[in-house]
Amino acid sequence: MNFYSLIRPLLSIALVTICLSGCVGKSRFKADKGMATPFYHQVKYPGETLGAIAKWYTGDSNNWEKLKDSNKGLNPMRIEIGDTILIPKELLTTQELMTKEFNDEEKRILATKNKVIHTEKHEIEDLKTEEVKKELPRSLNDDSEGPAPTTEDLIKSRDDLWRELMGE
Repeated sequence: MNFYSLIRPLLSIALVTICLSGCVGKSRFKADKGMATPFYHQVKYPGETLGAIAKWYTGDSNNWEKLKDSNKGLNPMRIEIGDTILIPKELLTTQELMTKEFNDEEKRILATKNKVIHTEKHEIEDLKTEEVKKELPRSLNDDSEGPAPTTEDLIKSRDDLWRELMGE
């Protein structure tokens, strides 16, 4: 027996082992390939919000919290151009990229909502101010020029309000 006749069976066994291990790896890879691949949105436009991104890709702006939870470390108040946002496959309703027109409309709607909230807040504050003015004694409520109320006036007004609250 020569050296090659001893090695030939060992080489055959090694070759069969390598082929079989490669086949197992390939079938496993095919199984992984069938799994859902993640979808990412890259922020391109100024003023994009998680709410707008959620509305575009999931159909519901209320999914913004799910997007936040899926993107650990993302601050929803600081989304910048170039940020990459993971959209979970189970929420995804479209893979069509978000358009500038959609983003501009969402910014306009948000600005309108904020303006209404801001206006309502000031109207409420104005009403509160008017109510407080009605409750103050005339000397403290006088909008005309004149001396500012003294500390004694303020203490007296406070004491009067306290007695009124306590029902005295």
